[in-house]
Amino acid sequence: GPGFLGCLGHGDWQNRDALEAVLDDNDNYVRVKSIGAGWAHSAAVLEDGVCVVWGRYLEPPESALRLSHIERVVPPLARLVNATASLLDRDNSLRLRPTPITDQCLKVACGAGVTALIKRN
Repeated sequence: GPGFLGCLGHGDWQNRDALEAVLDDNDNYVRVKSIGAGWAHSAAVLEDGVCVVWGRYLEPPESALRLSHIERVVPPLARLVNATASLLDRDNSLRLRPTPITDQCLKVACGAGVTALIKRN
């Protein structure tokens, strides 16, 4: 799939033609209980109940949709957006690698610009 805005979680912007495991910060495999995918971000609940997100998880839906169209129509412009995205990350929402956001989670779902969690408590 497309790695636009780091939404695949491999620490880069590269597209992937085959499935690759997303590793933790120590390059270990993790067990996943639940996963969700939005337009510019993804999230997972790990076996221990920690929820992690990657990609651009605070991207407004209309902005994510616009960037997705740019990638399809003008790939060189999309590469320029990717190259400057981390420099312009004013809200600190760009995550190229899975980043823990909370614990005690059971399930996660992602939409265009939202992430919903079901927690144990």
